[in-house]
Amino acid sequence: MDIKKTVIKVLAEACRIGIGIVFIFSGFVKAVDPMGFAIKIEEYFTSFGTEFLRPFSVSLSFGLSALEFTLGICMLLGVYRRFTAILTFLFMAFMTPLTLYLAVFDPVSDCGCFGDAVIISNWETFFKNLVLLAASIITLIYNKQLFQVYTYKAYWFVFFFSYIYALGFAWFNYNHLPVIDFRPYKIGKNIAEMMTVPEDA
Repeated sequence: MDIKKTVIKVLAEACRIGIGIVFIFSGFVKAVDPMGFAIKIEEYFTSFGTEFLRPFSVSLSFGLSALEFTLGICMLLGVYRRFTAILTFLFMAFMTPLTLYLAVFDPVSDCGCFGDAVIISNWETFFKNLVLLAASIITLIYNKQLFQVYTYKAYWFVFFFSYIYALGFAWFNYNHLPVIDFRPYKIGKNIAEMMTVPEDA
């Protein structure tokens, strides 16, 4: 057995699984609260002096959450491996420098990459994206070796079903209360008590 090929195979598969899980989770928690993500996008527009784009914030919220979720599903299941690897790399190649700018200049408090589910600092986001960028490069180089769950004939169904499902899920949460409420002011919380500043703060 070629040890080098085995190591590369294991590394590529680990990257595939890791990227898939992170992207699915990221897209899911954004779709849980698409209005909250839209507000975060508006913060970006304001910080970068592009307020004229604010009317598109809700549409971008839906589109980006669905894109992340779909890329995660396709990566995890090995669907359109080369195409998915290219899109994932381009996505991370854009987001990594952006989060470096956020970490250095701090125009927004957090990137909102995991919605209200997991709030991490801008520097933590940048280092997380460095890891994902490196993983996306590995999956791009070795995309032909990645495991695939379905045959090519089922690819289109997995891709489109994932995207439509993510859009429908976001639309449902947009018109109703989130099915899983990660917000600090969710039902059952005493807002007045939560706004109280502790004595040692």
